[in-house]
Amino acid sequence: MTLDRSEYTSLIPHLKNAVALDMEIARNVVYWSDLSQKKIYSTPIDMAGNHSHHSTVISSGIQDPDGIAVDWVHSLLYWTDSRLGTISVASTEGQKRKTLIKEDGAKPRAIVVDPVHGFMYWTDWGLSAKIAKSGLNGVDSFALVKEGIQWPNGITLDLANQRLYWVDSKLHSLSSIDVNGRNRKTILVNEEKLAHPFAITVFEVRLAPPACRVRLCPPRGQLVPPLVVWHRERSGWARGGEPELVASYLVLFTADVFGALAPG
Repeated sequence: MTLDRSEYTSLIPHLKNAVALDMEIARNVVYWSDLSQKKIYSTPIDMAGNHSHHSTVISSGIQDPDGIAVDWVHSLLYWTDSRLGTISVASTEGQKRKTLIKEDGAKPRAIVVDPVHGFMYWTDWGLSAKIAKSGLNGVDSFALVKEGIQWPNGITLDLANQRLYWVDSKLHSLSSIDVNGRNRKTILVNEEKLAHPFAITVFEVRLAPPACRVRLCPPRGQLVPPLVVWHRERSGWARGGEPELVASYLVLFTADVFGALAPG
């Protein structure tokens, strides 16, 4: 769908139960997860309609991959698994895999990464619903939002302004907070327009009216889960080149330091 009008075209037809989507714009690659297949796939965007060009990135040890996020700086793929209660990472080729976070009673859903500053953020509607934050290596995990939240689904990051936006399916709401957990705002509460919001993305947020250009999914209450903006401005931050793999170790960057984790 274009940003200036609601015209839809089919990018990858005949998918069974695709629930999460992200892009590696510098390489023109799209990634998605499929609940029924219990796998994560990738394909070049210009060959997305041809199933012979679809590659399986993650095919084992995965149950409900509800969220995925691409670290476009270091060419890493992060994903959540709400059934296993885990957040994991691997190279975008599916190598050097590592489980970073595992919590009893957790159901992590959507995830977004900030490889420029070294953080990741995710929604969780497990026993203790929350918006959480940690370093890209899974260290120093803590909750940004624990109150006034029930079924947090989609989450997105305004990288330039360092603000998070999320939708809550039970509260029928769209909310925002800065990346340090301050200045929370409720932008919209509407049971009709946000009947069961699943995904959200943000692009070109402005302080002057209109306050922001936000695309919500689903429109008019229809369930069309994955949603991502494909625009070259999203890849304007410098990339670090190829995946940083040192011997048999996966190098994960945080805000101030980086650490090498042995796979498995």
